[in-house]
Amino acid sequence: MRLDLYMQKSSNLFAENRLLKICLIIITVITVYNTMMISRALRYTRTIVLPANMDSKIEFIEGKPSDEYVIKMGRNLANLGLTFSPATARLQFGDMLKYYAPAAYPEAYRMWYTLASRVEDAKVSQVFYLQSPIKINTAASEIEITGTKKQYTDDKMIKADEFAKYVIKYQINDGKFEVLSFLDKTLHKEKGYEEMKQEVESAPKQ
Repeated sequence: MRLDLYMQKSSNLFAENRLLKICLIIITVITVYNTMMISRALRYTRTIVLPANMDSKIEFIEGKPSDEYVIKMGRNLANLGLTFSPATARLQFGDMLKYYAPAAYPEAYRMWYTLASRVEDAKVSQVFYLQSPIKINTAASEIEITGTKKQYTDDKMIKADEFAKYVIKYQINDGKFEVLSFLDKTLHKEKGYEEMKQEVESAPKQ
């Protein structure tokens, strides 16, 4: 870029330098602005999917699912793990295991199939009734499920309307919902299904 505004060559060079600096500043500002806009667009990009077992679209923002999706997953897991019979327990618990993260799978496998065997041996059925809305803690990646449960052995009720509280710990891995733990918090301590196992074992066998 050459300017010929002044008689002296040095004055023209100074003018050229000033113009180049102004152009450089403008280009820098535009580059920074574009970078910020691209970053903002990526941050708020929404991915919408329609899972086969869901009846509505699910949104992922910044790789995180909507609250609606997490609540539906919690309800689905509660149906699989908390309402069962000797005929359905093993199949349902097997479906439950499909949601577990690989690192948590071995312990979960042992826990759920041990429970399935005891349910089958004692012929115990359980029905869980959700009593309050499912709560989620996105910061801690936890789902809290509260309700009451009834347990039967054949036609005899062995537990009636007993309060129960469960917490499901989860993670989102590459857009996939994965369970880390499914804990019984009824007595405010992490004991998994130990209490349920004891109840099943103490139920009269037919």
